[in-house]
Amino acid sequence: MSKASLSKYFIFVILFTIVLLYKIYTIELISDNLNYYNVYNNIQNDSMPFQYEFILSLLMYISSLLGMDYYQFTFFKVLTFLPIIIYVDKNISNRNNIFSYLFLFSFISPPMIGTLIFLARQSLSLEFFLLLSLIHGFRKKIPILIIMFFTHMGSIIWMPIFLWHKRIVAILNSKLFWVISLFILVVSIFTGMDLTKTLIQYLSTLNNLPSFLMANLARKRDFYVIHEETDFDTLSILNTFFAILPVLIYIIMVKTKEIEHYTIECLCALYGLSFFLFALFYNNQIFATRVGFVAYFFGVQYLFLFLLLAYLNKRNFLNGR
Repeated sequence: MSKASLSKYFIFVILFTIVLLYKIYTIELISDNLNYYNVYNNIQNDSMPFQYEFILSLLMYISSLLGMDYYQFTFFKVLTFLPIIIYVDKNISNRNNIFSYLFLFSFISPPMIGTLIFLARQSLSLEFFLLLSLIHGFRKKIPILIIMFFTHMGSIIWMPIFLWHKRIVAILNSKLFWVISLFILVVSIFTGMDLTKTLIQYLSTLNNLPSFLMANLARKRDFYVIHEETDFDTLSILNTFFAILPVLIYIIMVKTKEIEHYTIECLCALYGLSFFLFALFYNNQIFATRVGFVAYFFGVQYLFLFLLLAYLNKRNFLNGR
């Protein structure tokens, strides 16, 4: 690793840690934050508060045994994101350029770190997804796939990216798929189309799934039904704008046919799938921001990632891995 890269990552770690400390100790105990705060403080009495999504609660339990409070636990939990995102950046390109810096340092923003705190299980499952994108060989992936699933069962929709990689990537990374997703979003906005109820009704008819999965689906279904008519999570115009912008950059500037890089294929497929789901369920705001949370909350990071890919495409600097 060059001195320039070492300096870049050293500064990134320092700034990320400073902003993380600031966010930890100015955290608003509302919504999901309040829920996780209460869960952590009661973890000794209820060690499986999220039922079969037990990975986060297991980490909470261990942390509590070590004498850490909720804030200390959250600090170390978010800090685990650091080495993964550094390795992703290094894996994409060893060359330092403005877009590489923008991609990496965009993770330092307080709203971004706030998201990693707020969506504790989803963001942890995303860490496992990123790890999977860095690992070659299916057998090596199996343990992490299982851990990712039991961190947040919603990550089951990501698993085909690894199970049937070539076929799924061919669909999700095609520019036609992204154009169709944009069209669906426009239709959703102007027609008020909401497929969430249809999906929930369909899930309610399933009775041949394992009991633990049925119980989890029922819990999530009840959550979305309760909050669908409330302002529990209203859509941000700014977040929606930054969800759309990377799609436009990808369609116009990224030469997908020139990319033969496993990690990048996975990252692009993840955003393509997430944006599609966000567009499809746009009019159920709470559901859209959960199933499409990568597009909704990580739009700025993907904007710089796609600009970086366009730059690397143009100069043939992409690391083929």
